Amino acid sequence: MTICVSAKPNTTESRLNIPDVRSLPVTVRVRTAEGDVSLDPTGDGEWRADGICVTTRPDKSGDLAITLASPSQGIRSVALHWNGSTAAVQSVMNDQWERSYGDLAWRPVDCARRLPWYTLLNTVDGTQGIGVRTQPACFAAWIIDADGVTLDCDVRSGGVPVELGERELTVCHITARSGSADESAFEVGRALCQQMCPSPRLA
Repeated sequence: MTICVSAKPNTTESRLNIPDVRSLPVTVRVRTAEGDVSLDPTGDGEWRADGICVTTRPDKSGDLAITLASPSQGIRSVALHWNGSTAAVQSVMNDQWERSYGDLAWRPVDCARRLPWYTLLNTVDGTQGIGVRTQPACFAAWIIDADGVTLDCDVRSGGVPVELGERELTVCHITARSGSADESAFEVGRALCQQMCPSPRLA
């Protein structure tokens, strides 16, 4: 699925001039067993095509809940894109799929770089954190490029397209934290992690 997208600027942006990922995305695409399908917005946060439906609606906490229904087609992944300027971003920090081994680092924006689960975006005005809440039903990776932000949600089951039948899959919940100018990146990251895991299981 093509990730580096050029499109019109988004009208909804955060205080740091970065797309607000808790707002409705501009495009939604799915990768089926047969190929890519671009979904059309039908109102009230729904996107549909070829019998596939993705919903993008705020939940009670203000995070964006993503659900998937596809009664007749196997789905490999769902990609959501928010248009907007990322010119203010000086560097981004990655997470890792499982655990880090000294490989979390601030690096320049690179649309070929996949950022698992969450990422911190550093600007001269502060740090912006974006991520998905814990216990998603996908492997979620962020891609940052000059035209905005993309979240790629891999929903495959054991490496093959997921067959939902009449079931609906809650793919993930998207959250964000916009830091103030006097907050350190560490403070923003800690607050974002608390948002991503609202009910931790403590030892």
